[in-house]
Amino acid sequence: MTNEAPNYLGGAKKKKIIVAVSLLVLFVLGIGIFLCRTKKLVRVSMPIGPGAPTSTLTEISEEKKAEKIITPLGQFDVENPEQTAPLEPAKIEEVAAKGAIHLTISSTGFSPSSFTVEAGQNVSLILQAVDGTHTFNFEAPELADIYMGVALGETRGLSFIAPAKRGDYYFFCRESGHKERGEKGVMHVK
Repeated sequence: MTNEAPNYLGGAKKKKIIVAVSLLVLFVLGIGIFLCRTKKLVRVSMPIGPGAPTSTLTEISEEKKAEKIITPLGQFDVENPEQTAPLEPAKIEEVAAKGAIHLTISSTGFSPSSFTVEAGQNVSLILQAVDGTHTFNFEAPELADIYMGVALGETRGLSFIAPAKRGDYYFFCRESGHKERGEKGVMHVK
């Protein structure tokens, strides 16, 4: 006596079910690929701190990604914001006059240590190192692409789109021990 399970489906019926399931899987994959090519889901907000809301997924369409966004610092890539090359004094004055937020950083912290922007606003930051090497990083993982590094006496800029969700987004200097000595601040999104 063998311990084989009884075959309730005939060979032809079993093949039809396998073909139908395979076609269904291919159809679902095709829809998924189509949606990925036309839209990209990205996390745009997740404030860190007590009672912070959970992150929000926002769709950025191909049209929005292809849009040329012009800021006081020039054109920038929505998906991959990058810091500028070091800025000359005349350029710093020019972009600050056009509305860029000018932050200085030293061993005593950021100045100002907070700033306010509108939800979804194009934001341009200028970061100037007064002493030593410093960075600008957000704590929220969804804003991890927003990064600047500056050396002693250097000033750089960066443009990005503020999160769509209102709240407080904390930033800091990632250099060893700098956050602990007070090199941190907050971006208020209204």
